[in-house]
Amino acid sequence: MPNDNDSAPRQYLGVMVSSTFTDLKQHRMALIKAIKGQGLADVTMENDSAKPDVDVIDSSLRMVRDASAYIGVISHKYGQTPQCPKRNPRKLSITELEFNEAQRRERPILLFIMSEEHPVRKADIESDPAKREKLNAFRERAKHMRPDSPVHRVYATFNSRKDFIPKAIHAVAGLRRYLDERAMPSDPSKTPASTPPSTSTEADPIPPEPRRPYSLRRVILVTLPLVLMVGVGGFLAHNRAVSNGEHASLGRAVTLYASGGNALQTRARELFVELAADGNPLAEMWVARCYFKGRCGFPENVETAQSKARAVLAGVTTAAIRGNHDAEFLLADALDDGLGTTADPLQAALWARKSADGGNIMGMERFGLMLEFGRGVAKNEAKAVEWYRKAADAGNDSAMTNLGVMLEYGRGVPTDEAKAVEWYRKAADAGNDSAMTNLGVMLEYGRGVPTDEAKAVEWYRKAADAGNDSAMINLGVMLEYGRGIPKDEAKAVEWYRKAADAGNDRAMTCLGVMLGDGRGVPKDEAKAVEWYRKAADAGDDRAMLNLGVMLEDGRGVPKDETKAVEWYRKAADAGNDSAMINLGVMLEYGRGIPKDEAKAVEWYRKAADAGNDRAMTCLGVMLGDGRGVPKDEAKAVEWYRKAADAGDDRAMLNLGVMLEYGRGVPTDEAKAVEWYRKAADAGNDSAMTNLGVMLENGRGVPKDEAKAVEWFRKAADAGNVYAMNNLGAMLGDGRGVPRDEAKAVEWYRRAARSGDKQAQIQLEGRGETW
Repeated sequence: MPNDNDSAPRQYLGVMVSSTFTDLKQHRMALIKAIKGQGLADVTMENDSAKPDVDVIDSSLRMVRDASAYIGVISHKYGQTPQCPKRNPRKLSITELEFNEAQRRERPILLFIMSEEHPVRKADIESDPAKREKLNAFRERAKHMRPDSPVHRVYATFNSRKDFIPKAIHAVAGLRRYLDERAMPSDPSKTPASTPPSTSTEADPIPPEPRRPYSLRRVILVTLPLVLMVGVGGFLAHNRAVSNGEHASLGRAVTLYASGGNALQTRARELFVELAADGNPLAEMWVARCYFKGRCGFPENVETAQSKARAVLAGVTTAAIRGNHDAEFLLADALDDGLGTTADPLQAALWARKSADGGNIMGMERFGLMLEFGRGVAKNEAKAVEWYRKAADAGNDSAMTNLGVMLEYGRGVPTDEAKAVEWYRKAADAGNDSAMTNLGVMLEYGRGVPTDEAKAVEWYRKAADAGNDSAMINLGVMLEYGRGIPKDEAKAVEWYRKAADAGNDRAMTCLGVMLGDGRGVPKDEAKAVEWYRKAADAGDDRAMLNLGVMLEDGRGVPKDETKAVEWYRKAADAGNDSAMINLGVMLEYGRGIPKDEAKAVEWYRKAADAGNDRAMTCLGVMLGDGRGVPKDEAKAVEWYRKAADAGDDRAMLNLGVMLEYGRGVPTDEAKAVEWYRKAADAGNDSAMTNLGVMLENGRGVPKDEAKAVEWFRKAADAGNVYAMNNLGAMLGDGRGVPRDEAKAVEWYRRAARSGDKQAQIQLEGRGETW
């Protein structure tokens, strides 16, 4: 155990990173990069060389002791629980032990907590009930602290890795400022400028209805640290702005911004810049916000945004304290996103509610978002809908879009796709590119509105031209398949590339497919692999599947079945049912992994339970043959029937065989013929051959040799060697077709060259070679 008397951190600014490891590798890399970017040293397990005899509890707690600050990331895994009755009697995880040590030693703490919306692999969700209970308790406990706690404490939730990265950058920057200020000598007779933000998270941040007026003292206690962090310049700038009567012009700018549309956004930008130049801190915060989000024609630039926000945050805070509803929204926005300060969802929710209650339409929409996702306030989708509706009725296009989503999926309100379409259309007409995309989807699939693919293409194009990467993909799909627009694979590739360059992992996968197949672009399997790898690394399960296929087949990359299995497993763990089947096949035949038919059956069953008809067929085969599972032909028939009803032609064929021979079901040749015909009509050459045999012999159907010949010919043209042999026999005997020995020999020869023994015997009897 570390020496308890040695509580002072070392002099260098080391920052401890605590989390589970395998499920958060990418998040840890981003966090370490942010720490180094602030000139701080990262104290992590990545820097700790392997020591076979190391005591894991001692080593972990020593890292906390040796750091000047602690950053924890809590995911949906509880992590390793070291066994030690004396030092860890409650069997807590290493991450929770480290957090407890950071609290005990009063280290400054930053916490990032993964939300329920964050996409995760099934393998990265805690499955042990006891650990899951501890994890849930830890997640809740980590969010709270004593009101009088001396520890600098900030926590934020994150919905994705993309969401995590900017929050990590902003929070670490704020931590660096805090560490620098704390290290500076101060006059004990004055309030120290380094006083850390002290936030109580025990109380509900949203006042009960009817809302009581906030006391000025209460608000000052909450927001004073923000003022101290950025200085008094903002106060003076704010006072100048108020005296110049600029808030009316700012209100017009905000209204233009909230109403959407390129022309209105351009005018809003002009007003923001003009008012910011005159010293209006709210306008300058709007400029910072636009840089932060890449809106209103401002390029996305987080560094510029943070610099501008820090310079005026005090002025914005003062205006918010004095009751300016625009300022209340901006302060909520800054606290929620970590713009100019460290993220604080609880305070953000408080200020968003104040702004919304004051009639600010941006505040209404922001508070609705926080209610929808339970950020800084208890999750309440019905209440979120109420606030979205208020903001939408007031003209906020983002709120219109959000309201449409809630109506479309029945979240917080009964499902009503027609109403969703109405709101998407209003927001789209106002220039909201997300609404344009959603409206296109509704038109494409006829949800809440008659199907109209041409109109869907129009909206996809508008949204794509506005920079929406999802619309770019959808437009690419319509062009690729000629839906609502003439087919143009080259144009489809252009749109996929634009979206891929914008970082969209699904677009990367689509681009990989086009390159791998040589559609709309010269075939380049090596480039396809590159794009699949990028998308797979970004978490796209379809790319993981495709990368596995390329590795299995050795296309664009050296063949490596072991690596293929790894990618199939990753995609399967992420819920991709096609990958589950491929992994099952590799296990069934022992390719790239030791043969394990029982495991293969498990993966086939998972994919079948997910509705994959091919998996149902595979599962039926294993049950019918008794491989990896006890033989059960009746169950096999059940799965074949499910898959056949879902349209799988192989299941139709197999169901026909089971009916023909009475395996797992009473013999019924007429029903067998029906299923052979369905599978044959779907293009299955084995079914064509079987159907030909039934017609040839009059089994389950009136004898018709001419029809039998037709089906044998179709199957033979498709490459079926049995059909080639049968067709040769019909031609040689003149059954169902005029006798033609030369043609018979031709078909026997083709079958013989493919390895058919019967055809070889027929040729030998005729004195022919092959």
